[in-house]
Amino acid sequence: MYGLKAIVRGKNIGIVNNFNDILMNHVKTDKVMFLGADNWLRPDALEKMETGADITSSDICLFGQEADKFCEQVSGSDLENGYHIWKFIQGNIEKCNYIHGSSLYNANLAKKFGYEPTGNKNSEEDWMLWKKMFKAGATHIHISEPLLYYRRHKNEFSAK
Repeated sequence: MYGLKAIVRGKNIGIVNNFNDILMNHVKTDKVMFLGADNWLRPDALEKMETGADITSSDICLFGQEADKFCEQVSGSDLENGYHIWKFIQGNIEKCNYIHGSSLYNANLAKKFGYEPTGNKNSEEDWMLWKKMFKAGATHIHISEPLLYYRRHKNEFSAK
């Protein structure tokens, strides 16, 4: 069973502190996924992502003001039905992050490590978590179809 819980903050505590607080203090389920407020999942996404793996990811459908510009910079994107599809190709997790931050993952395993700030302006806290989980023996399954709709817009820090 899936549930949603809204947590309203009085001030911005930063992405890493927010993720850690939610993961460590609020998640009571076996699996967790962080989803941005302007992104959404296909209606069948969670059913498809229940693979039994510790981390399940998918391709991404990009939309919004900056989707065209972003896809020019990223290899592995195709245009389908007017949307850019960002296809993730499994590689060496130590060299590149091929698992996006809105993947479904094992909450209990993630709680052993937590998120940590990287000091990198590219926000790689999810990549650091995946690497630690893999070192602990985590399994990963990638679904090669877009289940996440991800909005790229001008005000997004990573679009600059």
